[in-house]
Amino acid sequence: MSDPFPAPSRYRDGLKSSLSPSSLTATTFSYNDAPLTLRGEKLIYARQDYPGCLVAEARLAGLEGAAGTMLFGSGMAAITSFFMALEPGDQVVLPRNIYWPLLVWLHDFANRVGLELVWTEGITIADFEAAVSTRTRAVWVEALSNPDLAMIDIASLARILPPHTMLAVNATCLSPALMTPLTLGADYVVHSASKILGGHNDVLGGAISCATDTPHWRRVAHIRWLHGNGMSARDATILERSLATLQPRMETASRNALEVARALQDHPQIARVRYVGLEAHPDHDSACRNLTGKGFGPLIGLDMRLPAEACRALCAATEMWTNATGFGSVISTLEHRATAEYFVSQSRRNYLRLSVGLESPADLVRDLLQAIEIPALQAAV
Repeated sequence: MSDPFPAPSRYRDGLKSSLSPSSLTATTFSYNDAPLTLRGEKLIYARQDYPGCLVAEARLAGLEGAAGTMLFGSGMAAITSFFMALEPGDQVVLPRNIYWPLLVWLHDFANRVGLELVWTEGITIADFEAAVSTRTRAVWVEALSNPDLAMIDIASLARILPPHTMLAVNATCLSPALMTPLTLGADYVVHSASKILGGHNDVLGGAISCATDTPHWRRVAHIRWLHGNGMSARDATILERSLATLQPRMETASRNALEVARALQDHPQIARVRYVGLEAHPDHDSACRNLTGKGFGPLIGLDMRLPAEACRALCAATEMWTNATGFGSVISTLEHRATAEYFVSQSRRNYLRLSVGLESPADLVRDLLQAIEIPALQAAV
């Protein structure tokens, strides 16, 4: 049986020139018979094209329906490379409620290089229609926002943007198992590979995939080459393994999360359950239109009727849930989100973010309920 995800043909023979027994993980290649990169020069050093990433990139591009994928050393490396590829003076429209490290980085970077940032207060199509102008070069959104778990109608947004405006979608909170923004009209899709794509808390990385080969895409590749911020061959190998189980992992985690979310809706200490799979969620219809029908993802937000200290105590009192930041693992985690936001405060002090894994949902619910109701926690209320 042939390999369904082979290394690109331009390297299949030439990689025999590497100075490592494992050609895809090599860093140095012989001048004499080195293959050519897409830019046309000889591949003599791994940073030129990261050959150790090629197989994982091909697999992820197939899942996204993409013309190409590039892997990076972290999610922020992928995100910042996209913005660094823009030109001074370019206008970018984006909502205020986005991943907080990007907010911190953008406020510094945009001022220094002359990017014009236009912020929308909301995420409705009307909000974007009011903000986008003839000067808008790119719109940046999170399909499911982190940490408040609101859903943007990507398909409708893509339809209202003018041809000169790129739509870039951070789909980290969903993954291509549940949403493929490029098929909805987006131009770029970005992920932190450390989260759902990796799925086992053992990969640090990021990814950008494109709908078509464009000058902007080539500038991103140029930045990866010069900055040396591509993913390591080791992490790419682990990621490629994890992508093979992405679909069943996400379908199971989504079923589990829906069961957990439903079980928590009427608890007296929980003011609101934020899960787009619930019909009561304001963005449920948008999620149904934009997702693949395989589930709504692993993330649940809880607005608690408890003070901050009690919320932190709750997170430390569970037995099955691991009190940790991050999400998308096969292991269920929960955190008092405001504790992790140490430069920019986005979350209310009584907000918990849960990531449901592959454990029994009934057991997860029981564990969470006992943590809410322990005497020490009630005494802290």
